[in-house]
Amino acid sequence: MFFSTHDYLIKPKKDFEIELDKLIQKGSFLYQREWTEDNLTEFTQEHRSWSVYSKEFLRRSFDKPDNLYFKEYEQIDKDPIVEWKESIPFSEFVMVQCYKIQLCVRQLKEIKDRLDLIVTAPGLTTVTPIEILSRIFVGFYRFDQLIRTRFKDRSSITIDDEHDVQDSMYAILSLHFEDVRKEEYSSSYAGSNSRLDFLLKKEEIVVETKMTRTNLADKKLGEELILDIAKYENHPNCKTLVIFVYDKEGYLINKSGLIDDLEKRSRDNFNVRVFISPMNK
Repeated sequence: MFFSTHDYLIKPKKDFEIELDKLIQKGSFLYQREWTEDNLTEFTQEHRSWSVYSKEFLRRSFDKPDNLYFKEYEQIDKDPIVEWKESIPFSEFVMVQCYKIQLCVRQLKEIKDRLDLIVTAPGLTTVTPIEILSRIFVGFYRFDQLIRTRFKDRSSITIDDEHDVQDSMYAILSLHFEDVRKEEYSSSYAGSNSRLDFLLKKEEIVVETKMTRTNLADKKLGEELILDIAKYENHPNCKTLVIFVYDKEGYLINKSGLIDDLEKRSRDNFNVRVFISPMNK
């Protein structure tokens, strides 16, 4: 077995462990699934995709791409995925492919078993996705003020309505998160499909944005968001619903009360977080 304390993990251990678990589960599904001649092409593509992703994941998770954890895995998964030839009995071909996947899964499990011995890169601090979002939301009003002033009196960029908030938020979120999906369909609620603003797929977070106006203040906004919470609670990729309310003109009277009322609707495996900016206007 290769092992070295000189290969430093450059991502939080918890995130690394979660990704490992997903790869292990996917690999286990692959070799336990029924292989047939009809689904062979699709299945081989899934196998190849999983294999390539697993190796790239281990390369990128440490300070050196050729780290020894990657080398361990590559030793197991070094043979190319071959295509079935009719000269070989199909059952024999399947048995060989499943055995290869099992070996790879076993290697991933061994890496996970040694997780406590893996050293995190010096100086690496763990910042949660919610902390990143909080910083974005707290600074959004300041961002709005700054982008109004352009070089040599060029036309200013203004945030006047909810669509402006969404466009700006999409650009900002994309700087901090790898997979930001716009306007995903949420589950059916009250007989219709509705769209959510942003899905952070990897983090399993839905971000819903609102902007107050004369006819959308405390009571009506609260009612709308209560309905939204009911919808997102059933979304398969939403473990946390983050609501951002941009109260640019100060229409909200009881901001703290609104936050408390909405966040109390959190449930097991479904967390609701609410941010209002600015809070002091």
